[in-house]
Amino acid sequence: MNNRVTPYLFKDAFIAAFQMNKQSLIWTDDRVLKTSVMQSYIYHAIAKSLNMYLICELEHLDATFFYEEVVQHCIKTGIGYPEPKYIQVALEHEINATSSHNEMTKLVKLNCPLNVLITYREYDQYSWLTKKFSSNLSTLNGDAGEFLVILPRQEPSVELSQRWNYFVWDKQQNSFTAM
Repeated sequence: MNNRVTPYLFKDAFIAAFQMNKQSLIWTDDRVLKTSVMQSYIYHAIAKSLNMYLICELEHLDATFFYEEVVQHCIKTGIGYPEPKYIQVALEHEINATSSHNEMTKLVKLNCPLNVLITYREYDQYSWLTKKFSSNLSTLNGDAGEFLVILPRQEPSVELSQRWNYFVWDKQQNSFTAM
């Protein structure tokens, strides 16, 4: 079996995905365009970087990532999609930060080894994260997966791959920590 995908590995894959596709990307404040870029370029590049298989819209999640052997078994046996218990990374991308609580609730319920939320809140990020998600995440037990939230930085002059902040949920402290 492969190694577990950590928030740090995912962060590196996320940055690499933007760098790999920077010649093809058009990134504006348009909601539909951001979603399209994520679906068409970024998720696929993340999967490739992590050496995983990507399945979109499984379990009503924007993206799910699986180890190769799990997907190959499904193909070989003809059983269709892998069972949710085999999801290694569950990802939700929510343009509207005010409704991101719903997306985090989905991730908490599924509780994969790594759960990633990408949303767009550009100011007061740490206190917003704490207020928005702490009560939801503090209900998790000790064997819960890891939770990573990716938010944009307000630095338009910086290359797109570097315009993100990364926060990981610290189970012991019941708070987010900047990466």
